[in-house]
Amino acid sequence: MRKEKRTLRWIACWLIAALFASLTVVIPAAKPVCAADISIKGNYNFAYYPKNKSMNTYEIEVSNSEEDEIEGVRLIGNTDPSVASFTYDEWTHIIYMKLRKPGMTTMTVEISRSVFDNEGVRVDIKEKRSFTVNSVQYRCPVKKLKIGKKSYKSKFKSSNTYKAKKHRKIKKQKLSIKPIKGWEVKSILLEYGAGWGVNEKYLKNNKRFSSPKDGEITIEMYNAELGLTEYLYLR
Repeated sequence: MRKEKRTLRWIACWLIAALFASLTVVIPAAKPVCAADISIKGNYNFAYYPKNKSMNTYEIEVSNSEEDEIEGVRLIGNTDPSVASFTYDEWTHIIYMKLRKPGMTTMTVEISRSVFDNEGVRVDIKEKRSFTVNSVQYRCPVKKLKIGKKSYKSKFKSSNTYKAKKHRKIKKQKLSIKPIKGWEVKSILLEYGAGWGVNEKYLKNNKRFSSPKDGEITIEMYNAELGLTEYLYLR
């Protein structure tokens, strides 16, 4: 009788142990998941303006993902600080690159951010990124730039911005742009008006157009060999 009770107790214990074993779940260790790629690339080509130094600051966006929480960006290496300097805005997550002279430098930054792991919990990670900044001396990218009979090429000899002393209306005048070798016209934008009433209109090269007194023209040009975009402003 005692033997039967011991046997029954042993079976009951075995069943309870088996039941708990079936309910046990193995939880894997949390691992960081890959968030959207940070938008810093390997090479940047920027135009350097020796006579218009206010144009020598460029922006590099650190992240293009809403799921990223950037906590900081720290410069840990700059092979030639005399070519370009580095400033980071922690509110906008933008690097401001200020060119100081033509040349090339390689910068290395440490990016601190938090991403979601596979359990939906944020974890802190640090990454190093290196990129090259190529500061290219500005050179006027056009051999001809005319509105009607008036030539503007000389206005862009040393600067990409021309501000007229007196604005005038333009009525059915032909816009003619001829790039130098290696350059092409990507777009021509006419803007006029003020405040909420600003109007935009894309123009065509070698076509006539009209503009009110406050019209401003932005010409986007591109050099594929240099990987360089240049903007000419008629204000």
